[in-house]
Amino acid sequence: MFKKIVIALALASVSVPALAAKGDSGFGVEGGLGIADTKDYAAALGQSLANATGRTTTYTYDESALAFRMYGFYSITDQIDAEIGYLRTGSIDIKYSFSGTSTTASTGFEADGFDYGVRFKPNDNWFLKVGMHSFDLTQTVSVTISGTTYSASATADDTGAYFGGGYNFDEHWNVGYTLYSDVGGDAGGDVGFLYAGYRF
Repeated sequence: MFKKIVIALALASVSVPALAAKGDSGFGVEGGLGIADTKDYAAALGQSLANATGRTTTYTYDESALAFRMYGFYSITDQIDAEIGYLRTGSIDIKYSFSGTSTTASTGFEADGFDYGVRFKPNDNWFLKVGMHSFDLTQTVSVTISGTTYSASATADDTGAYFGGGYNFDEHWNVGYTLYSDVGGDAGGDVGFLYAGYRF
Protein backbone atom coordinates (compact mmCIF):
# COMPACT_ATOMS: atom_id res chain seq x y z
CA MET A 1 0.00 0.00 0.00
CA PHE A 2 2.75 2.50 0.98
CA LYS A 3 4.48 1.97 -2.37
CA LYS A 4 1.26 2.71 -4.28
CA ILE A 5 0.64 5.90 -2.30
CA VAL A 6 4.19 7.10 -3.01
CA ILE A 7 3.65 6.44 -6.73
CA ALA A 8 0.35 8.35 -6.71
CA LEU A 9 1.92 11.32 -4.92
CA ALA A 10 4.80 11.32 -7.39
CA LEU A 11 2.38 11.40 -10.32
CA ALA A 12 0.45 14.27 -8.77
CA SER A 13 3.43 16.36 -7.67
CA VAL A 14 5.99 15.68 -10.40
CA SER A 15 4.30 14.64 -13.65
CA VAL A 16 1.40 17.08 -13.45
CA PRO A 17 3.45 20.27 -12.85
CA ALA A 18 5.57 19.29 -15.83
CA LEU A 19 2.44 19.88 -17.96
CA ALA A 20 1.52 23.18 -16.31
CA ALA A 21 2.71 25.22 -19.31
CA LYS A 22 -0.03 23.65 -21.46
CA GLY A 23 -2.97 24.39 -19.14
CA ASP A 24 -4.27 24.36 -15.61
CA SER A 25 -3.06 21.43 -13.52
CA GLY A 26 -2.93 20.32 -9.92
CA PHE A 27 -4.09 17.60 -7.59
CA GLY A 28 -7.03 16.76 -5.36
CA VAL A 29 -8.22 14.51 -2.55
CA GLU A 30 -11.57 12.80 -2.03
CA GLY A 31 -12.97 11.01 1.00
CA GLY A 32 -16.20 9.17 1.60
CA LEU A 33 -17.70 5.71 1.36
CA GLY A 34 -16.85 2.70 -0.79
CA ILE A 35 -20.17 0.95 -1.44
CA ALA A 36 -20.82 -2.65 -2.57
CA ASP A 37 -23.95 -4.80 -2.77
CA THR A 38 -23.03 -7.72 -0.49
CA LYS A 39 -26.55 -8.89 0.42
CA ASP A 40 -26.86 -11.79 -2.05
CA TYR A 41 -23.27 -12.94 -1.51
CA ALA A 42 -23.74 -12.91 2.28
CA ALA A 43 -26.95 -14.96 2.00
CA ALA A 44 -25.46 -17.52 -0.41
CA LEU A 45 -22.34 -18.04 1.70
CA GLY A 46 -24.46 -18.26 4.86
CA GLN A 47 -26.55 -21.03 3.31
CA SER A 48 -23.42 -22.89 2.22
CA LEU A 49 -22.01 -22.69 5.76
CA ALA A 50 -25.32 -23.88 7.22
CA ASN A 51 -25.34 -26.85 4.86
CA ALA A 52 -21.72 -27.70 5.66
CA THR A 53 -22.02 -27.45 9.46
CA GLY A 54 -25.58 -28.63 9.95
CA ARG A 55 -26.19 -25.63 12.23
CA THR A 56 -28.41 -22.59 12.04
CA THR A 57 -26.29 -19.78 10.68
CA THR A 58 -26.90 -16.10 11.32
CA TYR A 59 -24.99 -13.26 9.74
CA THR A 60 -24.53 -9.52 9.51
CA TYR A 61 -23.07 -7.69 6.54
CA ASP A 62 -21.70 -4.27 5.67
CA GLU A 63 -22.48 -2.54 2.42
CA SER A 64 -19.96 0.27 2.79
CA ALA A 65 -16.63 1.24 4.30
CA LEU A 66 -14.53 4.38 4.47
CA ALA A 67 -12.61 5.13 1.27
CA PHE A 68 -10.23 7.78 -0.03
CA ARG A 69 -8.80 8.84 -3.38
CA MET A 70 -5.96 11.14 -4.40
CA TYR A 71 -5.40 12.27 -7.97
CA GLY A 72 -3.57 14.58 -10.32
CA PHE A 73 -5.30 16.42 -13.16
CA TYR A 74 -4.43 18.40 -16.28
CA SER A 75 -6.91 20.64 -18.11
CA ILE A 76 -6.83 19.69 -21.79
CA THR A 77 -9.48 22.33 -22.53
CA ASP A 78 -11.78 24.49 -20.42
CA GLN A 79 -14.34 21.66 -20.52
CA ILE A 80 -12.12 18.53 -20.28
CA ASP A 81 -9.62 17.43 -17.63
CA ALA A 82 -7.40 14.34 -17.77
CA GLU A 83 -7.08 12.58 -14.40
CA ILE A 84 -5.01 9.79 -12.88
CA GLY A 85 -5.75 8.71 -9.33
CA TYR A 86 -5.27 6.16 -6.59
CA LEU A 87 -8.28 4.77 -4.67
CA ARG A 88 -8.37 2.62 -1.54
CA THR A 89 -11.37 1.34 0.42
CA GLY A 90 -11.58 -0.03 3.91
CA SER A 91 -12.80 -3.57 4.51
CA ILE A 92 -16.46 -4.34 3.76
CA ASP A 93 -17.16 -7.19 6.18
CA ILE A 94 -19.60 -10.09 6.54
CA LYS A 95 -19.76 -11.94 9.88
CA TYR A 96 -21.27 -15.35 10.67
CA SER A 97 -22.20 -17.17 13.88
CA PHE A 98 -23.53 -20.69 14.40
CA SER A 99 -26.10 -22.09 16.81
CA GLY A 100 -24.80 -24.19 19.69
CA THR A 101 -21.16 -23.12 19.37
CA SER A 102 -18.92 -20.11 20.00
CA THR A 103 -17.22 -20.57 16.63
CA THR A 104 -17.52 -17.55 14.35
CA ALA A 105 -16.44 -16.80 10.80
CA SER A 106 -16.01 -13.61 8.81
CA THR A 107 -14.92 -12.42 5.42
CA GLY A 108 -13.96 -8.96 4.22
CA PHE A 109 -13.25 -7.25 0.92
CA GLU A 110 -10.88 -4.33 0.23
CA ALA A 111 -10.18 -2.64 -3.11
CA ASP A 112 -7.25 -0.48 -4.12
CA GLY A 113 -5.52 0.60 -7.31
CA PHE A 114 -5.24 3.25 -10.02
CA ASP A 115 -7.77 4.89 -12.30
CA TYR A 116 -7.24 7.07 -15.35
CA GLY A 117 -9.77 8.95 -17.42
CA VAL A 118 -11.38 12.28 -18.21
CA ARG A 119 -13.67 14.71 -16.44
CA PHE A 120 -16.18 16.61 -18.61
CA LYS A 121 -17.33 20.01 -17.35
CA PRO A 122 -20.34 21.24 -19.37
CA ASN A 123 -20.64 24.23 -16.99
CA ASP A 124 -19.05 25.62 -13.83
CA ASN A 125 -21.06 23.39 -11.49
CA TRP A 126 -21.79 19.95 -12.94
CA PHE A 127 -19.25 17.40 -14.17
CA LEU A 128 -19.18 13.88 -15.60
CA LYS A 129 -16.35 11.32 -15.39
CA VAL A 130 -15.44 8.27 -17.46
CA GLY A 131 -12.33 6.10 -17.70
CA MET A 132 -10.62 2.84 -16.82
CA HIS A 133 -9.30 1.36 -13.60
CA SER A 134 -6.77 -1.29 -12.58
CA PHE A 135 -7.70 -2.49 -9.08
CA ASP A 136 -6.77 -5.27 -6.70
CA LEU A 137 -9.63 -6.90 -4.77
CA THR A 138 -8.39 -8.58 -1.59
CA GLN A 139 -10.62 -11.02 0.30
CA THR A 140 -9.71 -12.02 3.84
CA VAL A 141 -11.36 -14.99 5.60
CA SER A 142 -11.13 -15.53 9.37
CA VAL A 143 -12.46 -18.34 11.57
CA THR A 144 -12.38 -18.17 15.37
CA ILE A 145 -12.48 -21.51 17.23
CA SER A 146 -12.18 -21.66 21.04
CA GLY A 147 -10.70 -18.17 21.11
CA THR A 148 -8.07 -18.84 18.41
CA THR A 149 -8.42 -17.06 15.08
CA TYR A 150 -7.21 -18.54 11.80
CA SER A 151 -6.98 -16.23 8.78
CA ALA A 152 -6.18 -16.41 5.08
CA SER A 153 -6.41 -13.96 2.21
CA ALA A 154 -6.38 -13.92 -1.58
CA THR A 155 -6.13 -11.10 -4.12
CA ALA A 156 -7.63 -10.83 -7.60
CA ASP A 157 -6.69 -8.07 -10.02
CA ASP A 158 -8.15 -6.92 -13.30
CA THR A 159 -9.12 -3.83 -15.27
CA GLY A 160 -12.55 -2.34 -15.80
CA ALA A 161 -14.41 0.85 -16.61
CA TYR A 162 -15.71 3.62 -14.39
CA PHE A 163 -18.20 6.42 -14.81
CA GLY A 164 -19.70 9.02 -12.52
CA GLY A 165 -20.63 12.61 -11.95
CA GLY A 166 -20.81 15.33 -9.39
CA TYR A 167 -21.28 18.94 -8.44
CA ASN A 168 -18.74 21.73 -7.89
CA PHE A 169 -19.65 24.18 -5.12
CA ASP A 170 -16.71 26.39 -6.11
CA GLU A 171 -13.26 25.95 -7.66
CA HIS A 172 -12.13 23.81 -4.72
CA TRP A 173 -15.01 21.91 -3.07
CA ASN A 174 -17.12 19.25 -4.78
CA VAL A 175 -19.24 16.16 -4.16
CA GLY A 176 -19.81 13.20 -6.45
CA TYR A 177 -20.37 9.52 -7.06
CA THR A 178 -18.28 7.15 -9.21
CA LEU A 179 -19.13 3.54 -10.07
CA TYR A 180 -16.18 1.21 -10.72
CA SER A 181 -17.31 -1.89 -12.63
CA ASP A 182 -15.87 -5.41 -12.49
CA VAL A 183 -13.49 -4.78 -9.60
CA GLY A 184 -11.45 -7.96 -9.22
CA GLY A 185 -12.58 -9.29 -12.60
CA ASP A 186 -15.15 -12.08 -12.93
CA ALA A 187 -14.72 -13.01 -9.25
CA GLY A 188 -15.48 -9.47 -8.11
CA GLY A 189 -18.25 -6.94 -8.52
CA ASP A 190 -19.05 -3.26 -8.78
CA VAL A 191 -17.84 -0.75 -6.21
CA GLY A 192 -19.37 2.70 -5.81
CA PHE A 193 -17.54 5.68 -4.34
CA LEU A 194 -19.64 8.43 -2.74
CA TYR A 195 -17.37 11.32 -1.82
CA ALA A 196 -16.67 14.92 -0.91
CA GLY A 197 -13.55 16.31 -2.54
CA TYR A 198 -11.14 19.24 -2.49
CA ARG A 199 -9.01 20.45 -5.41
CA PHE A 200 -5.80 22.30 -4.71
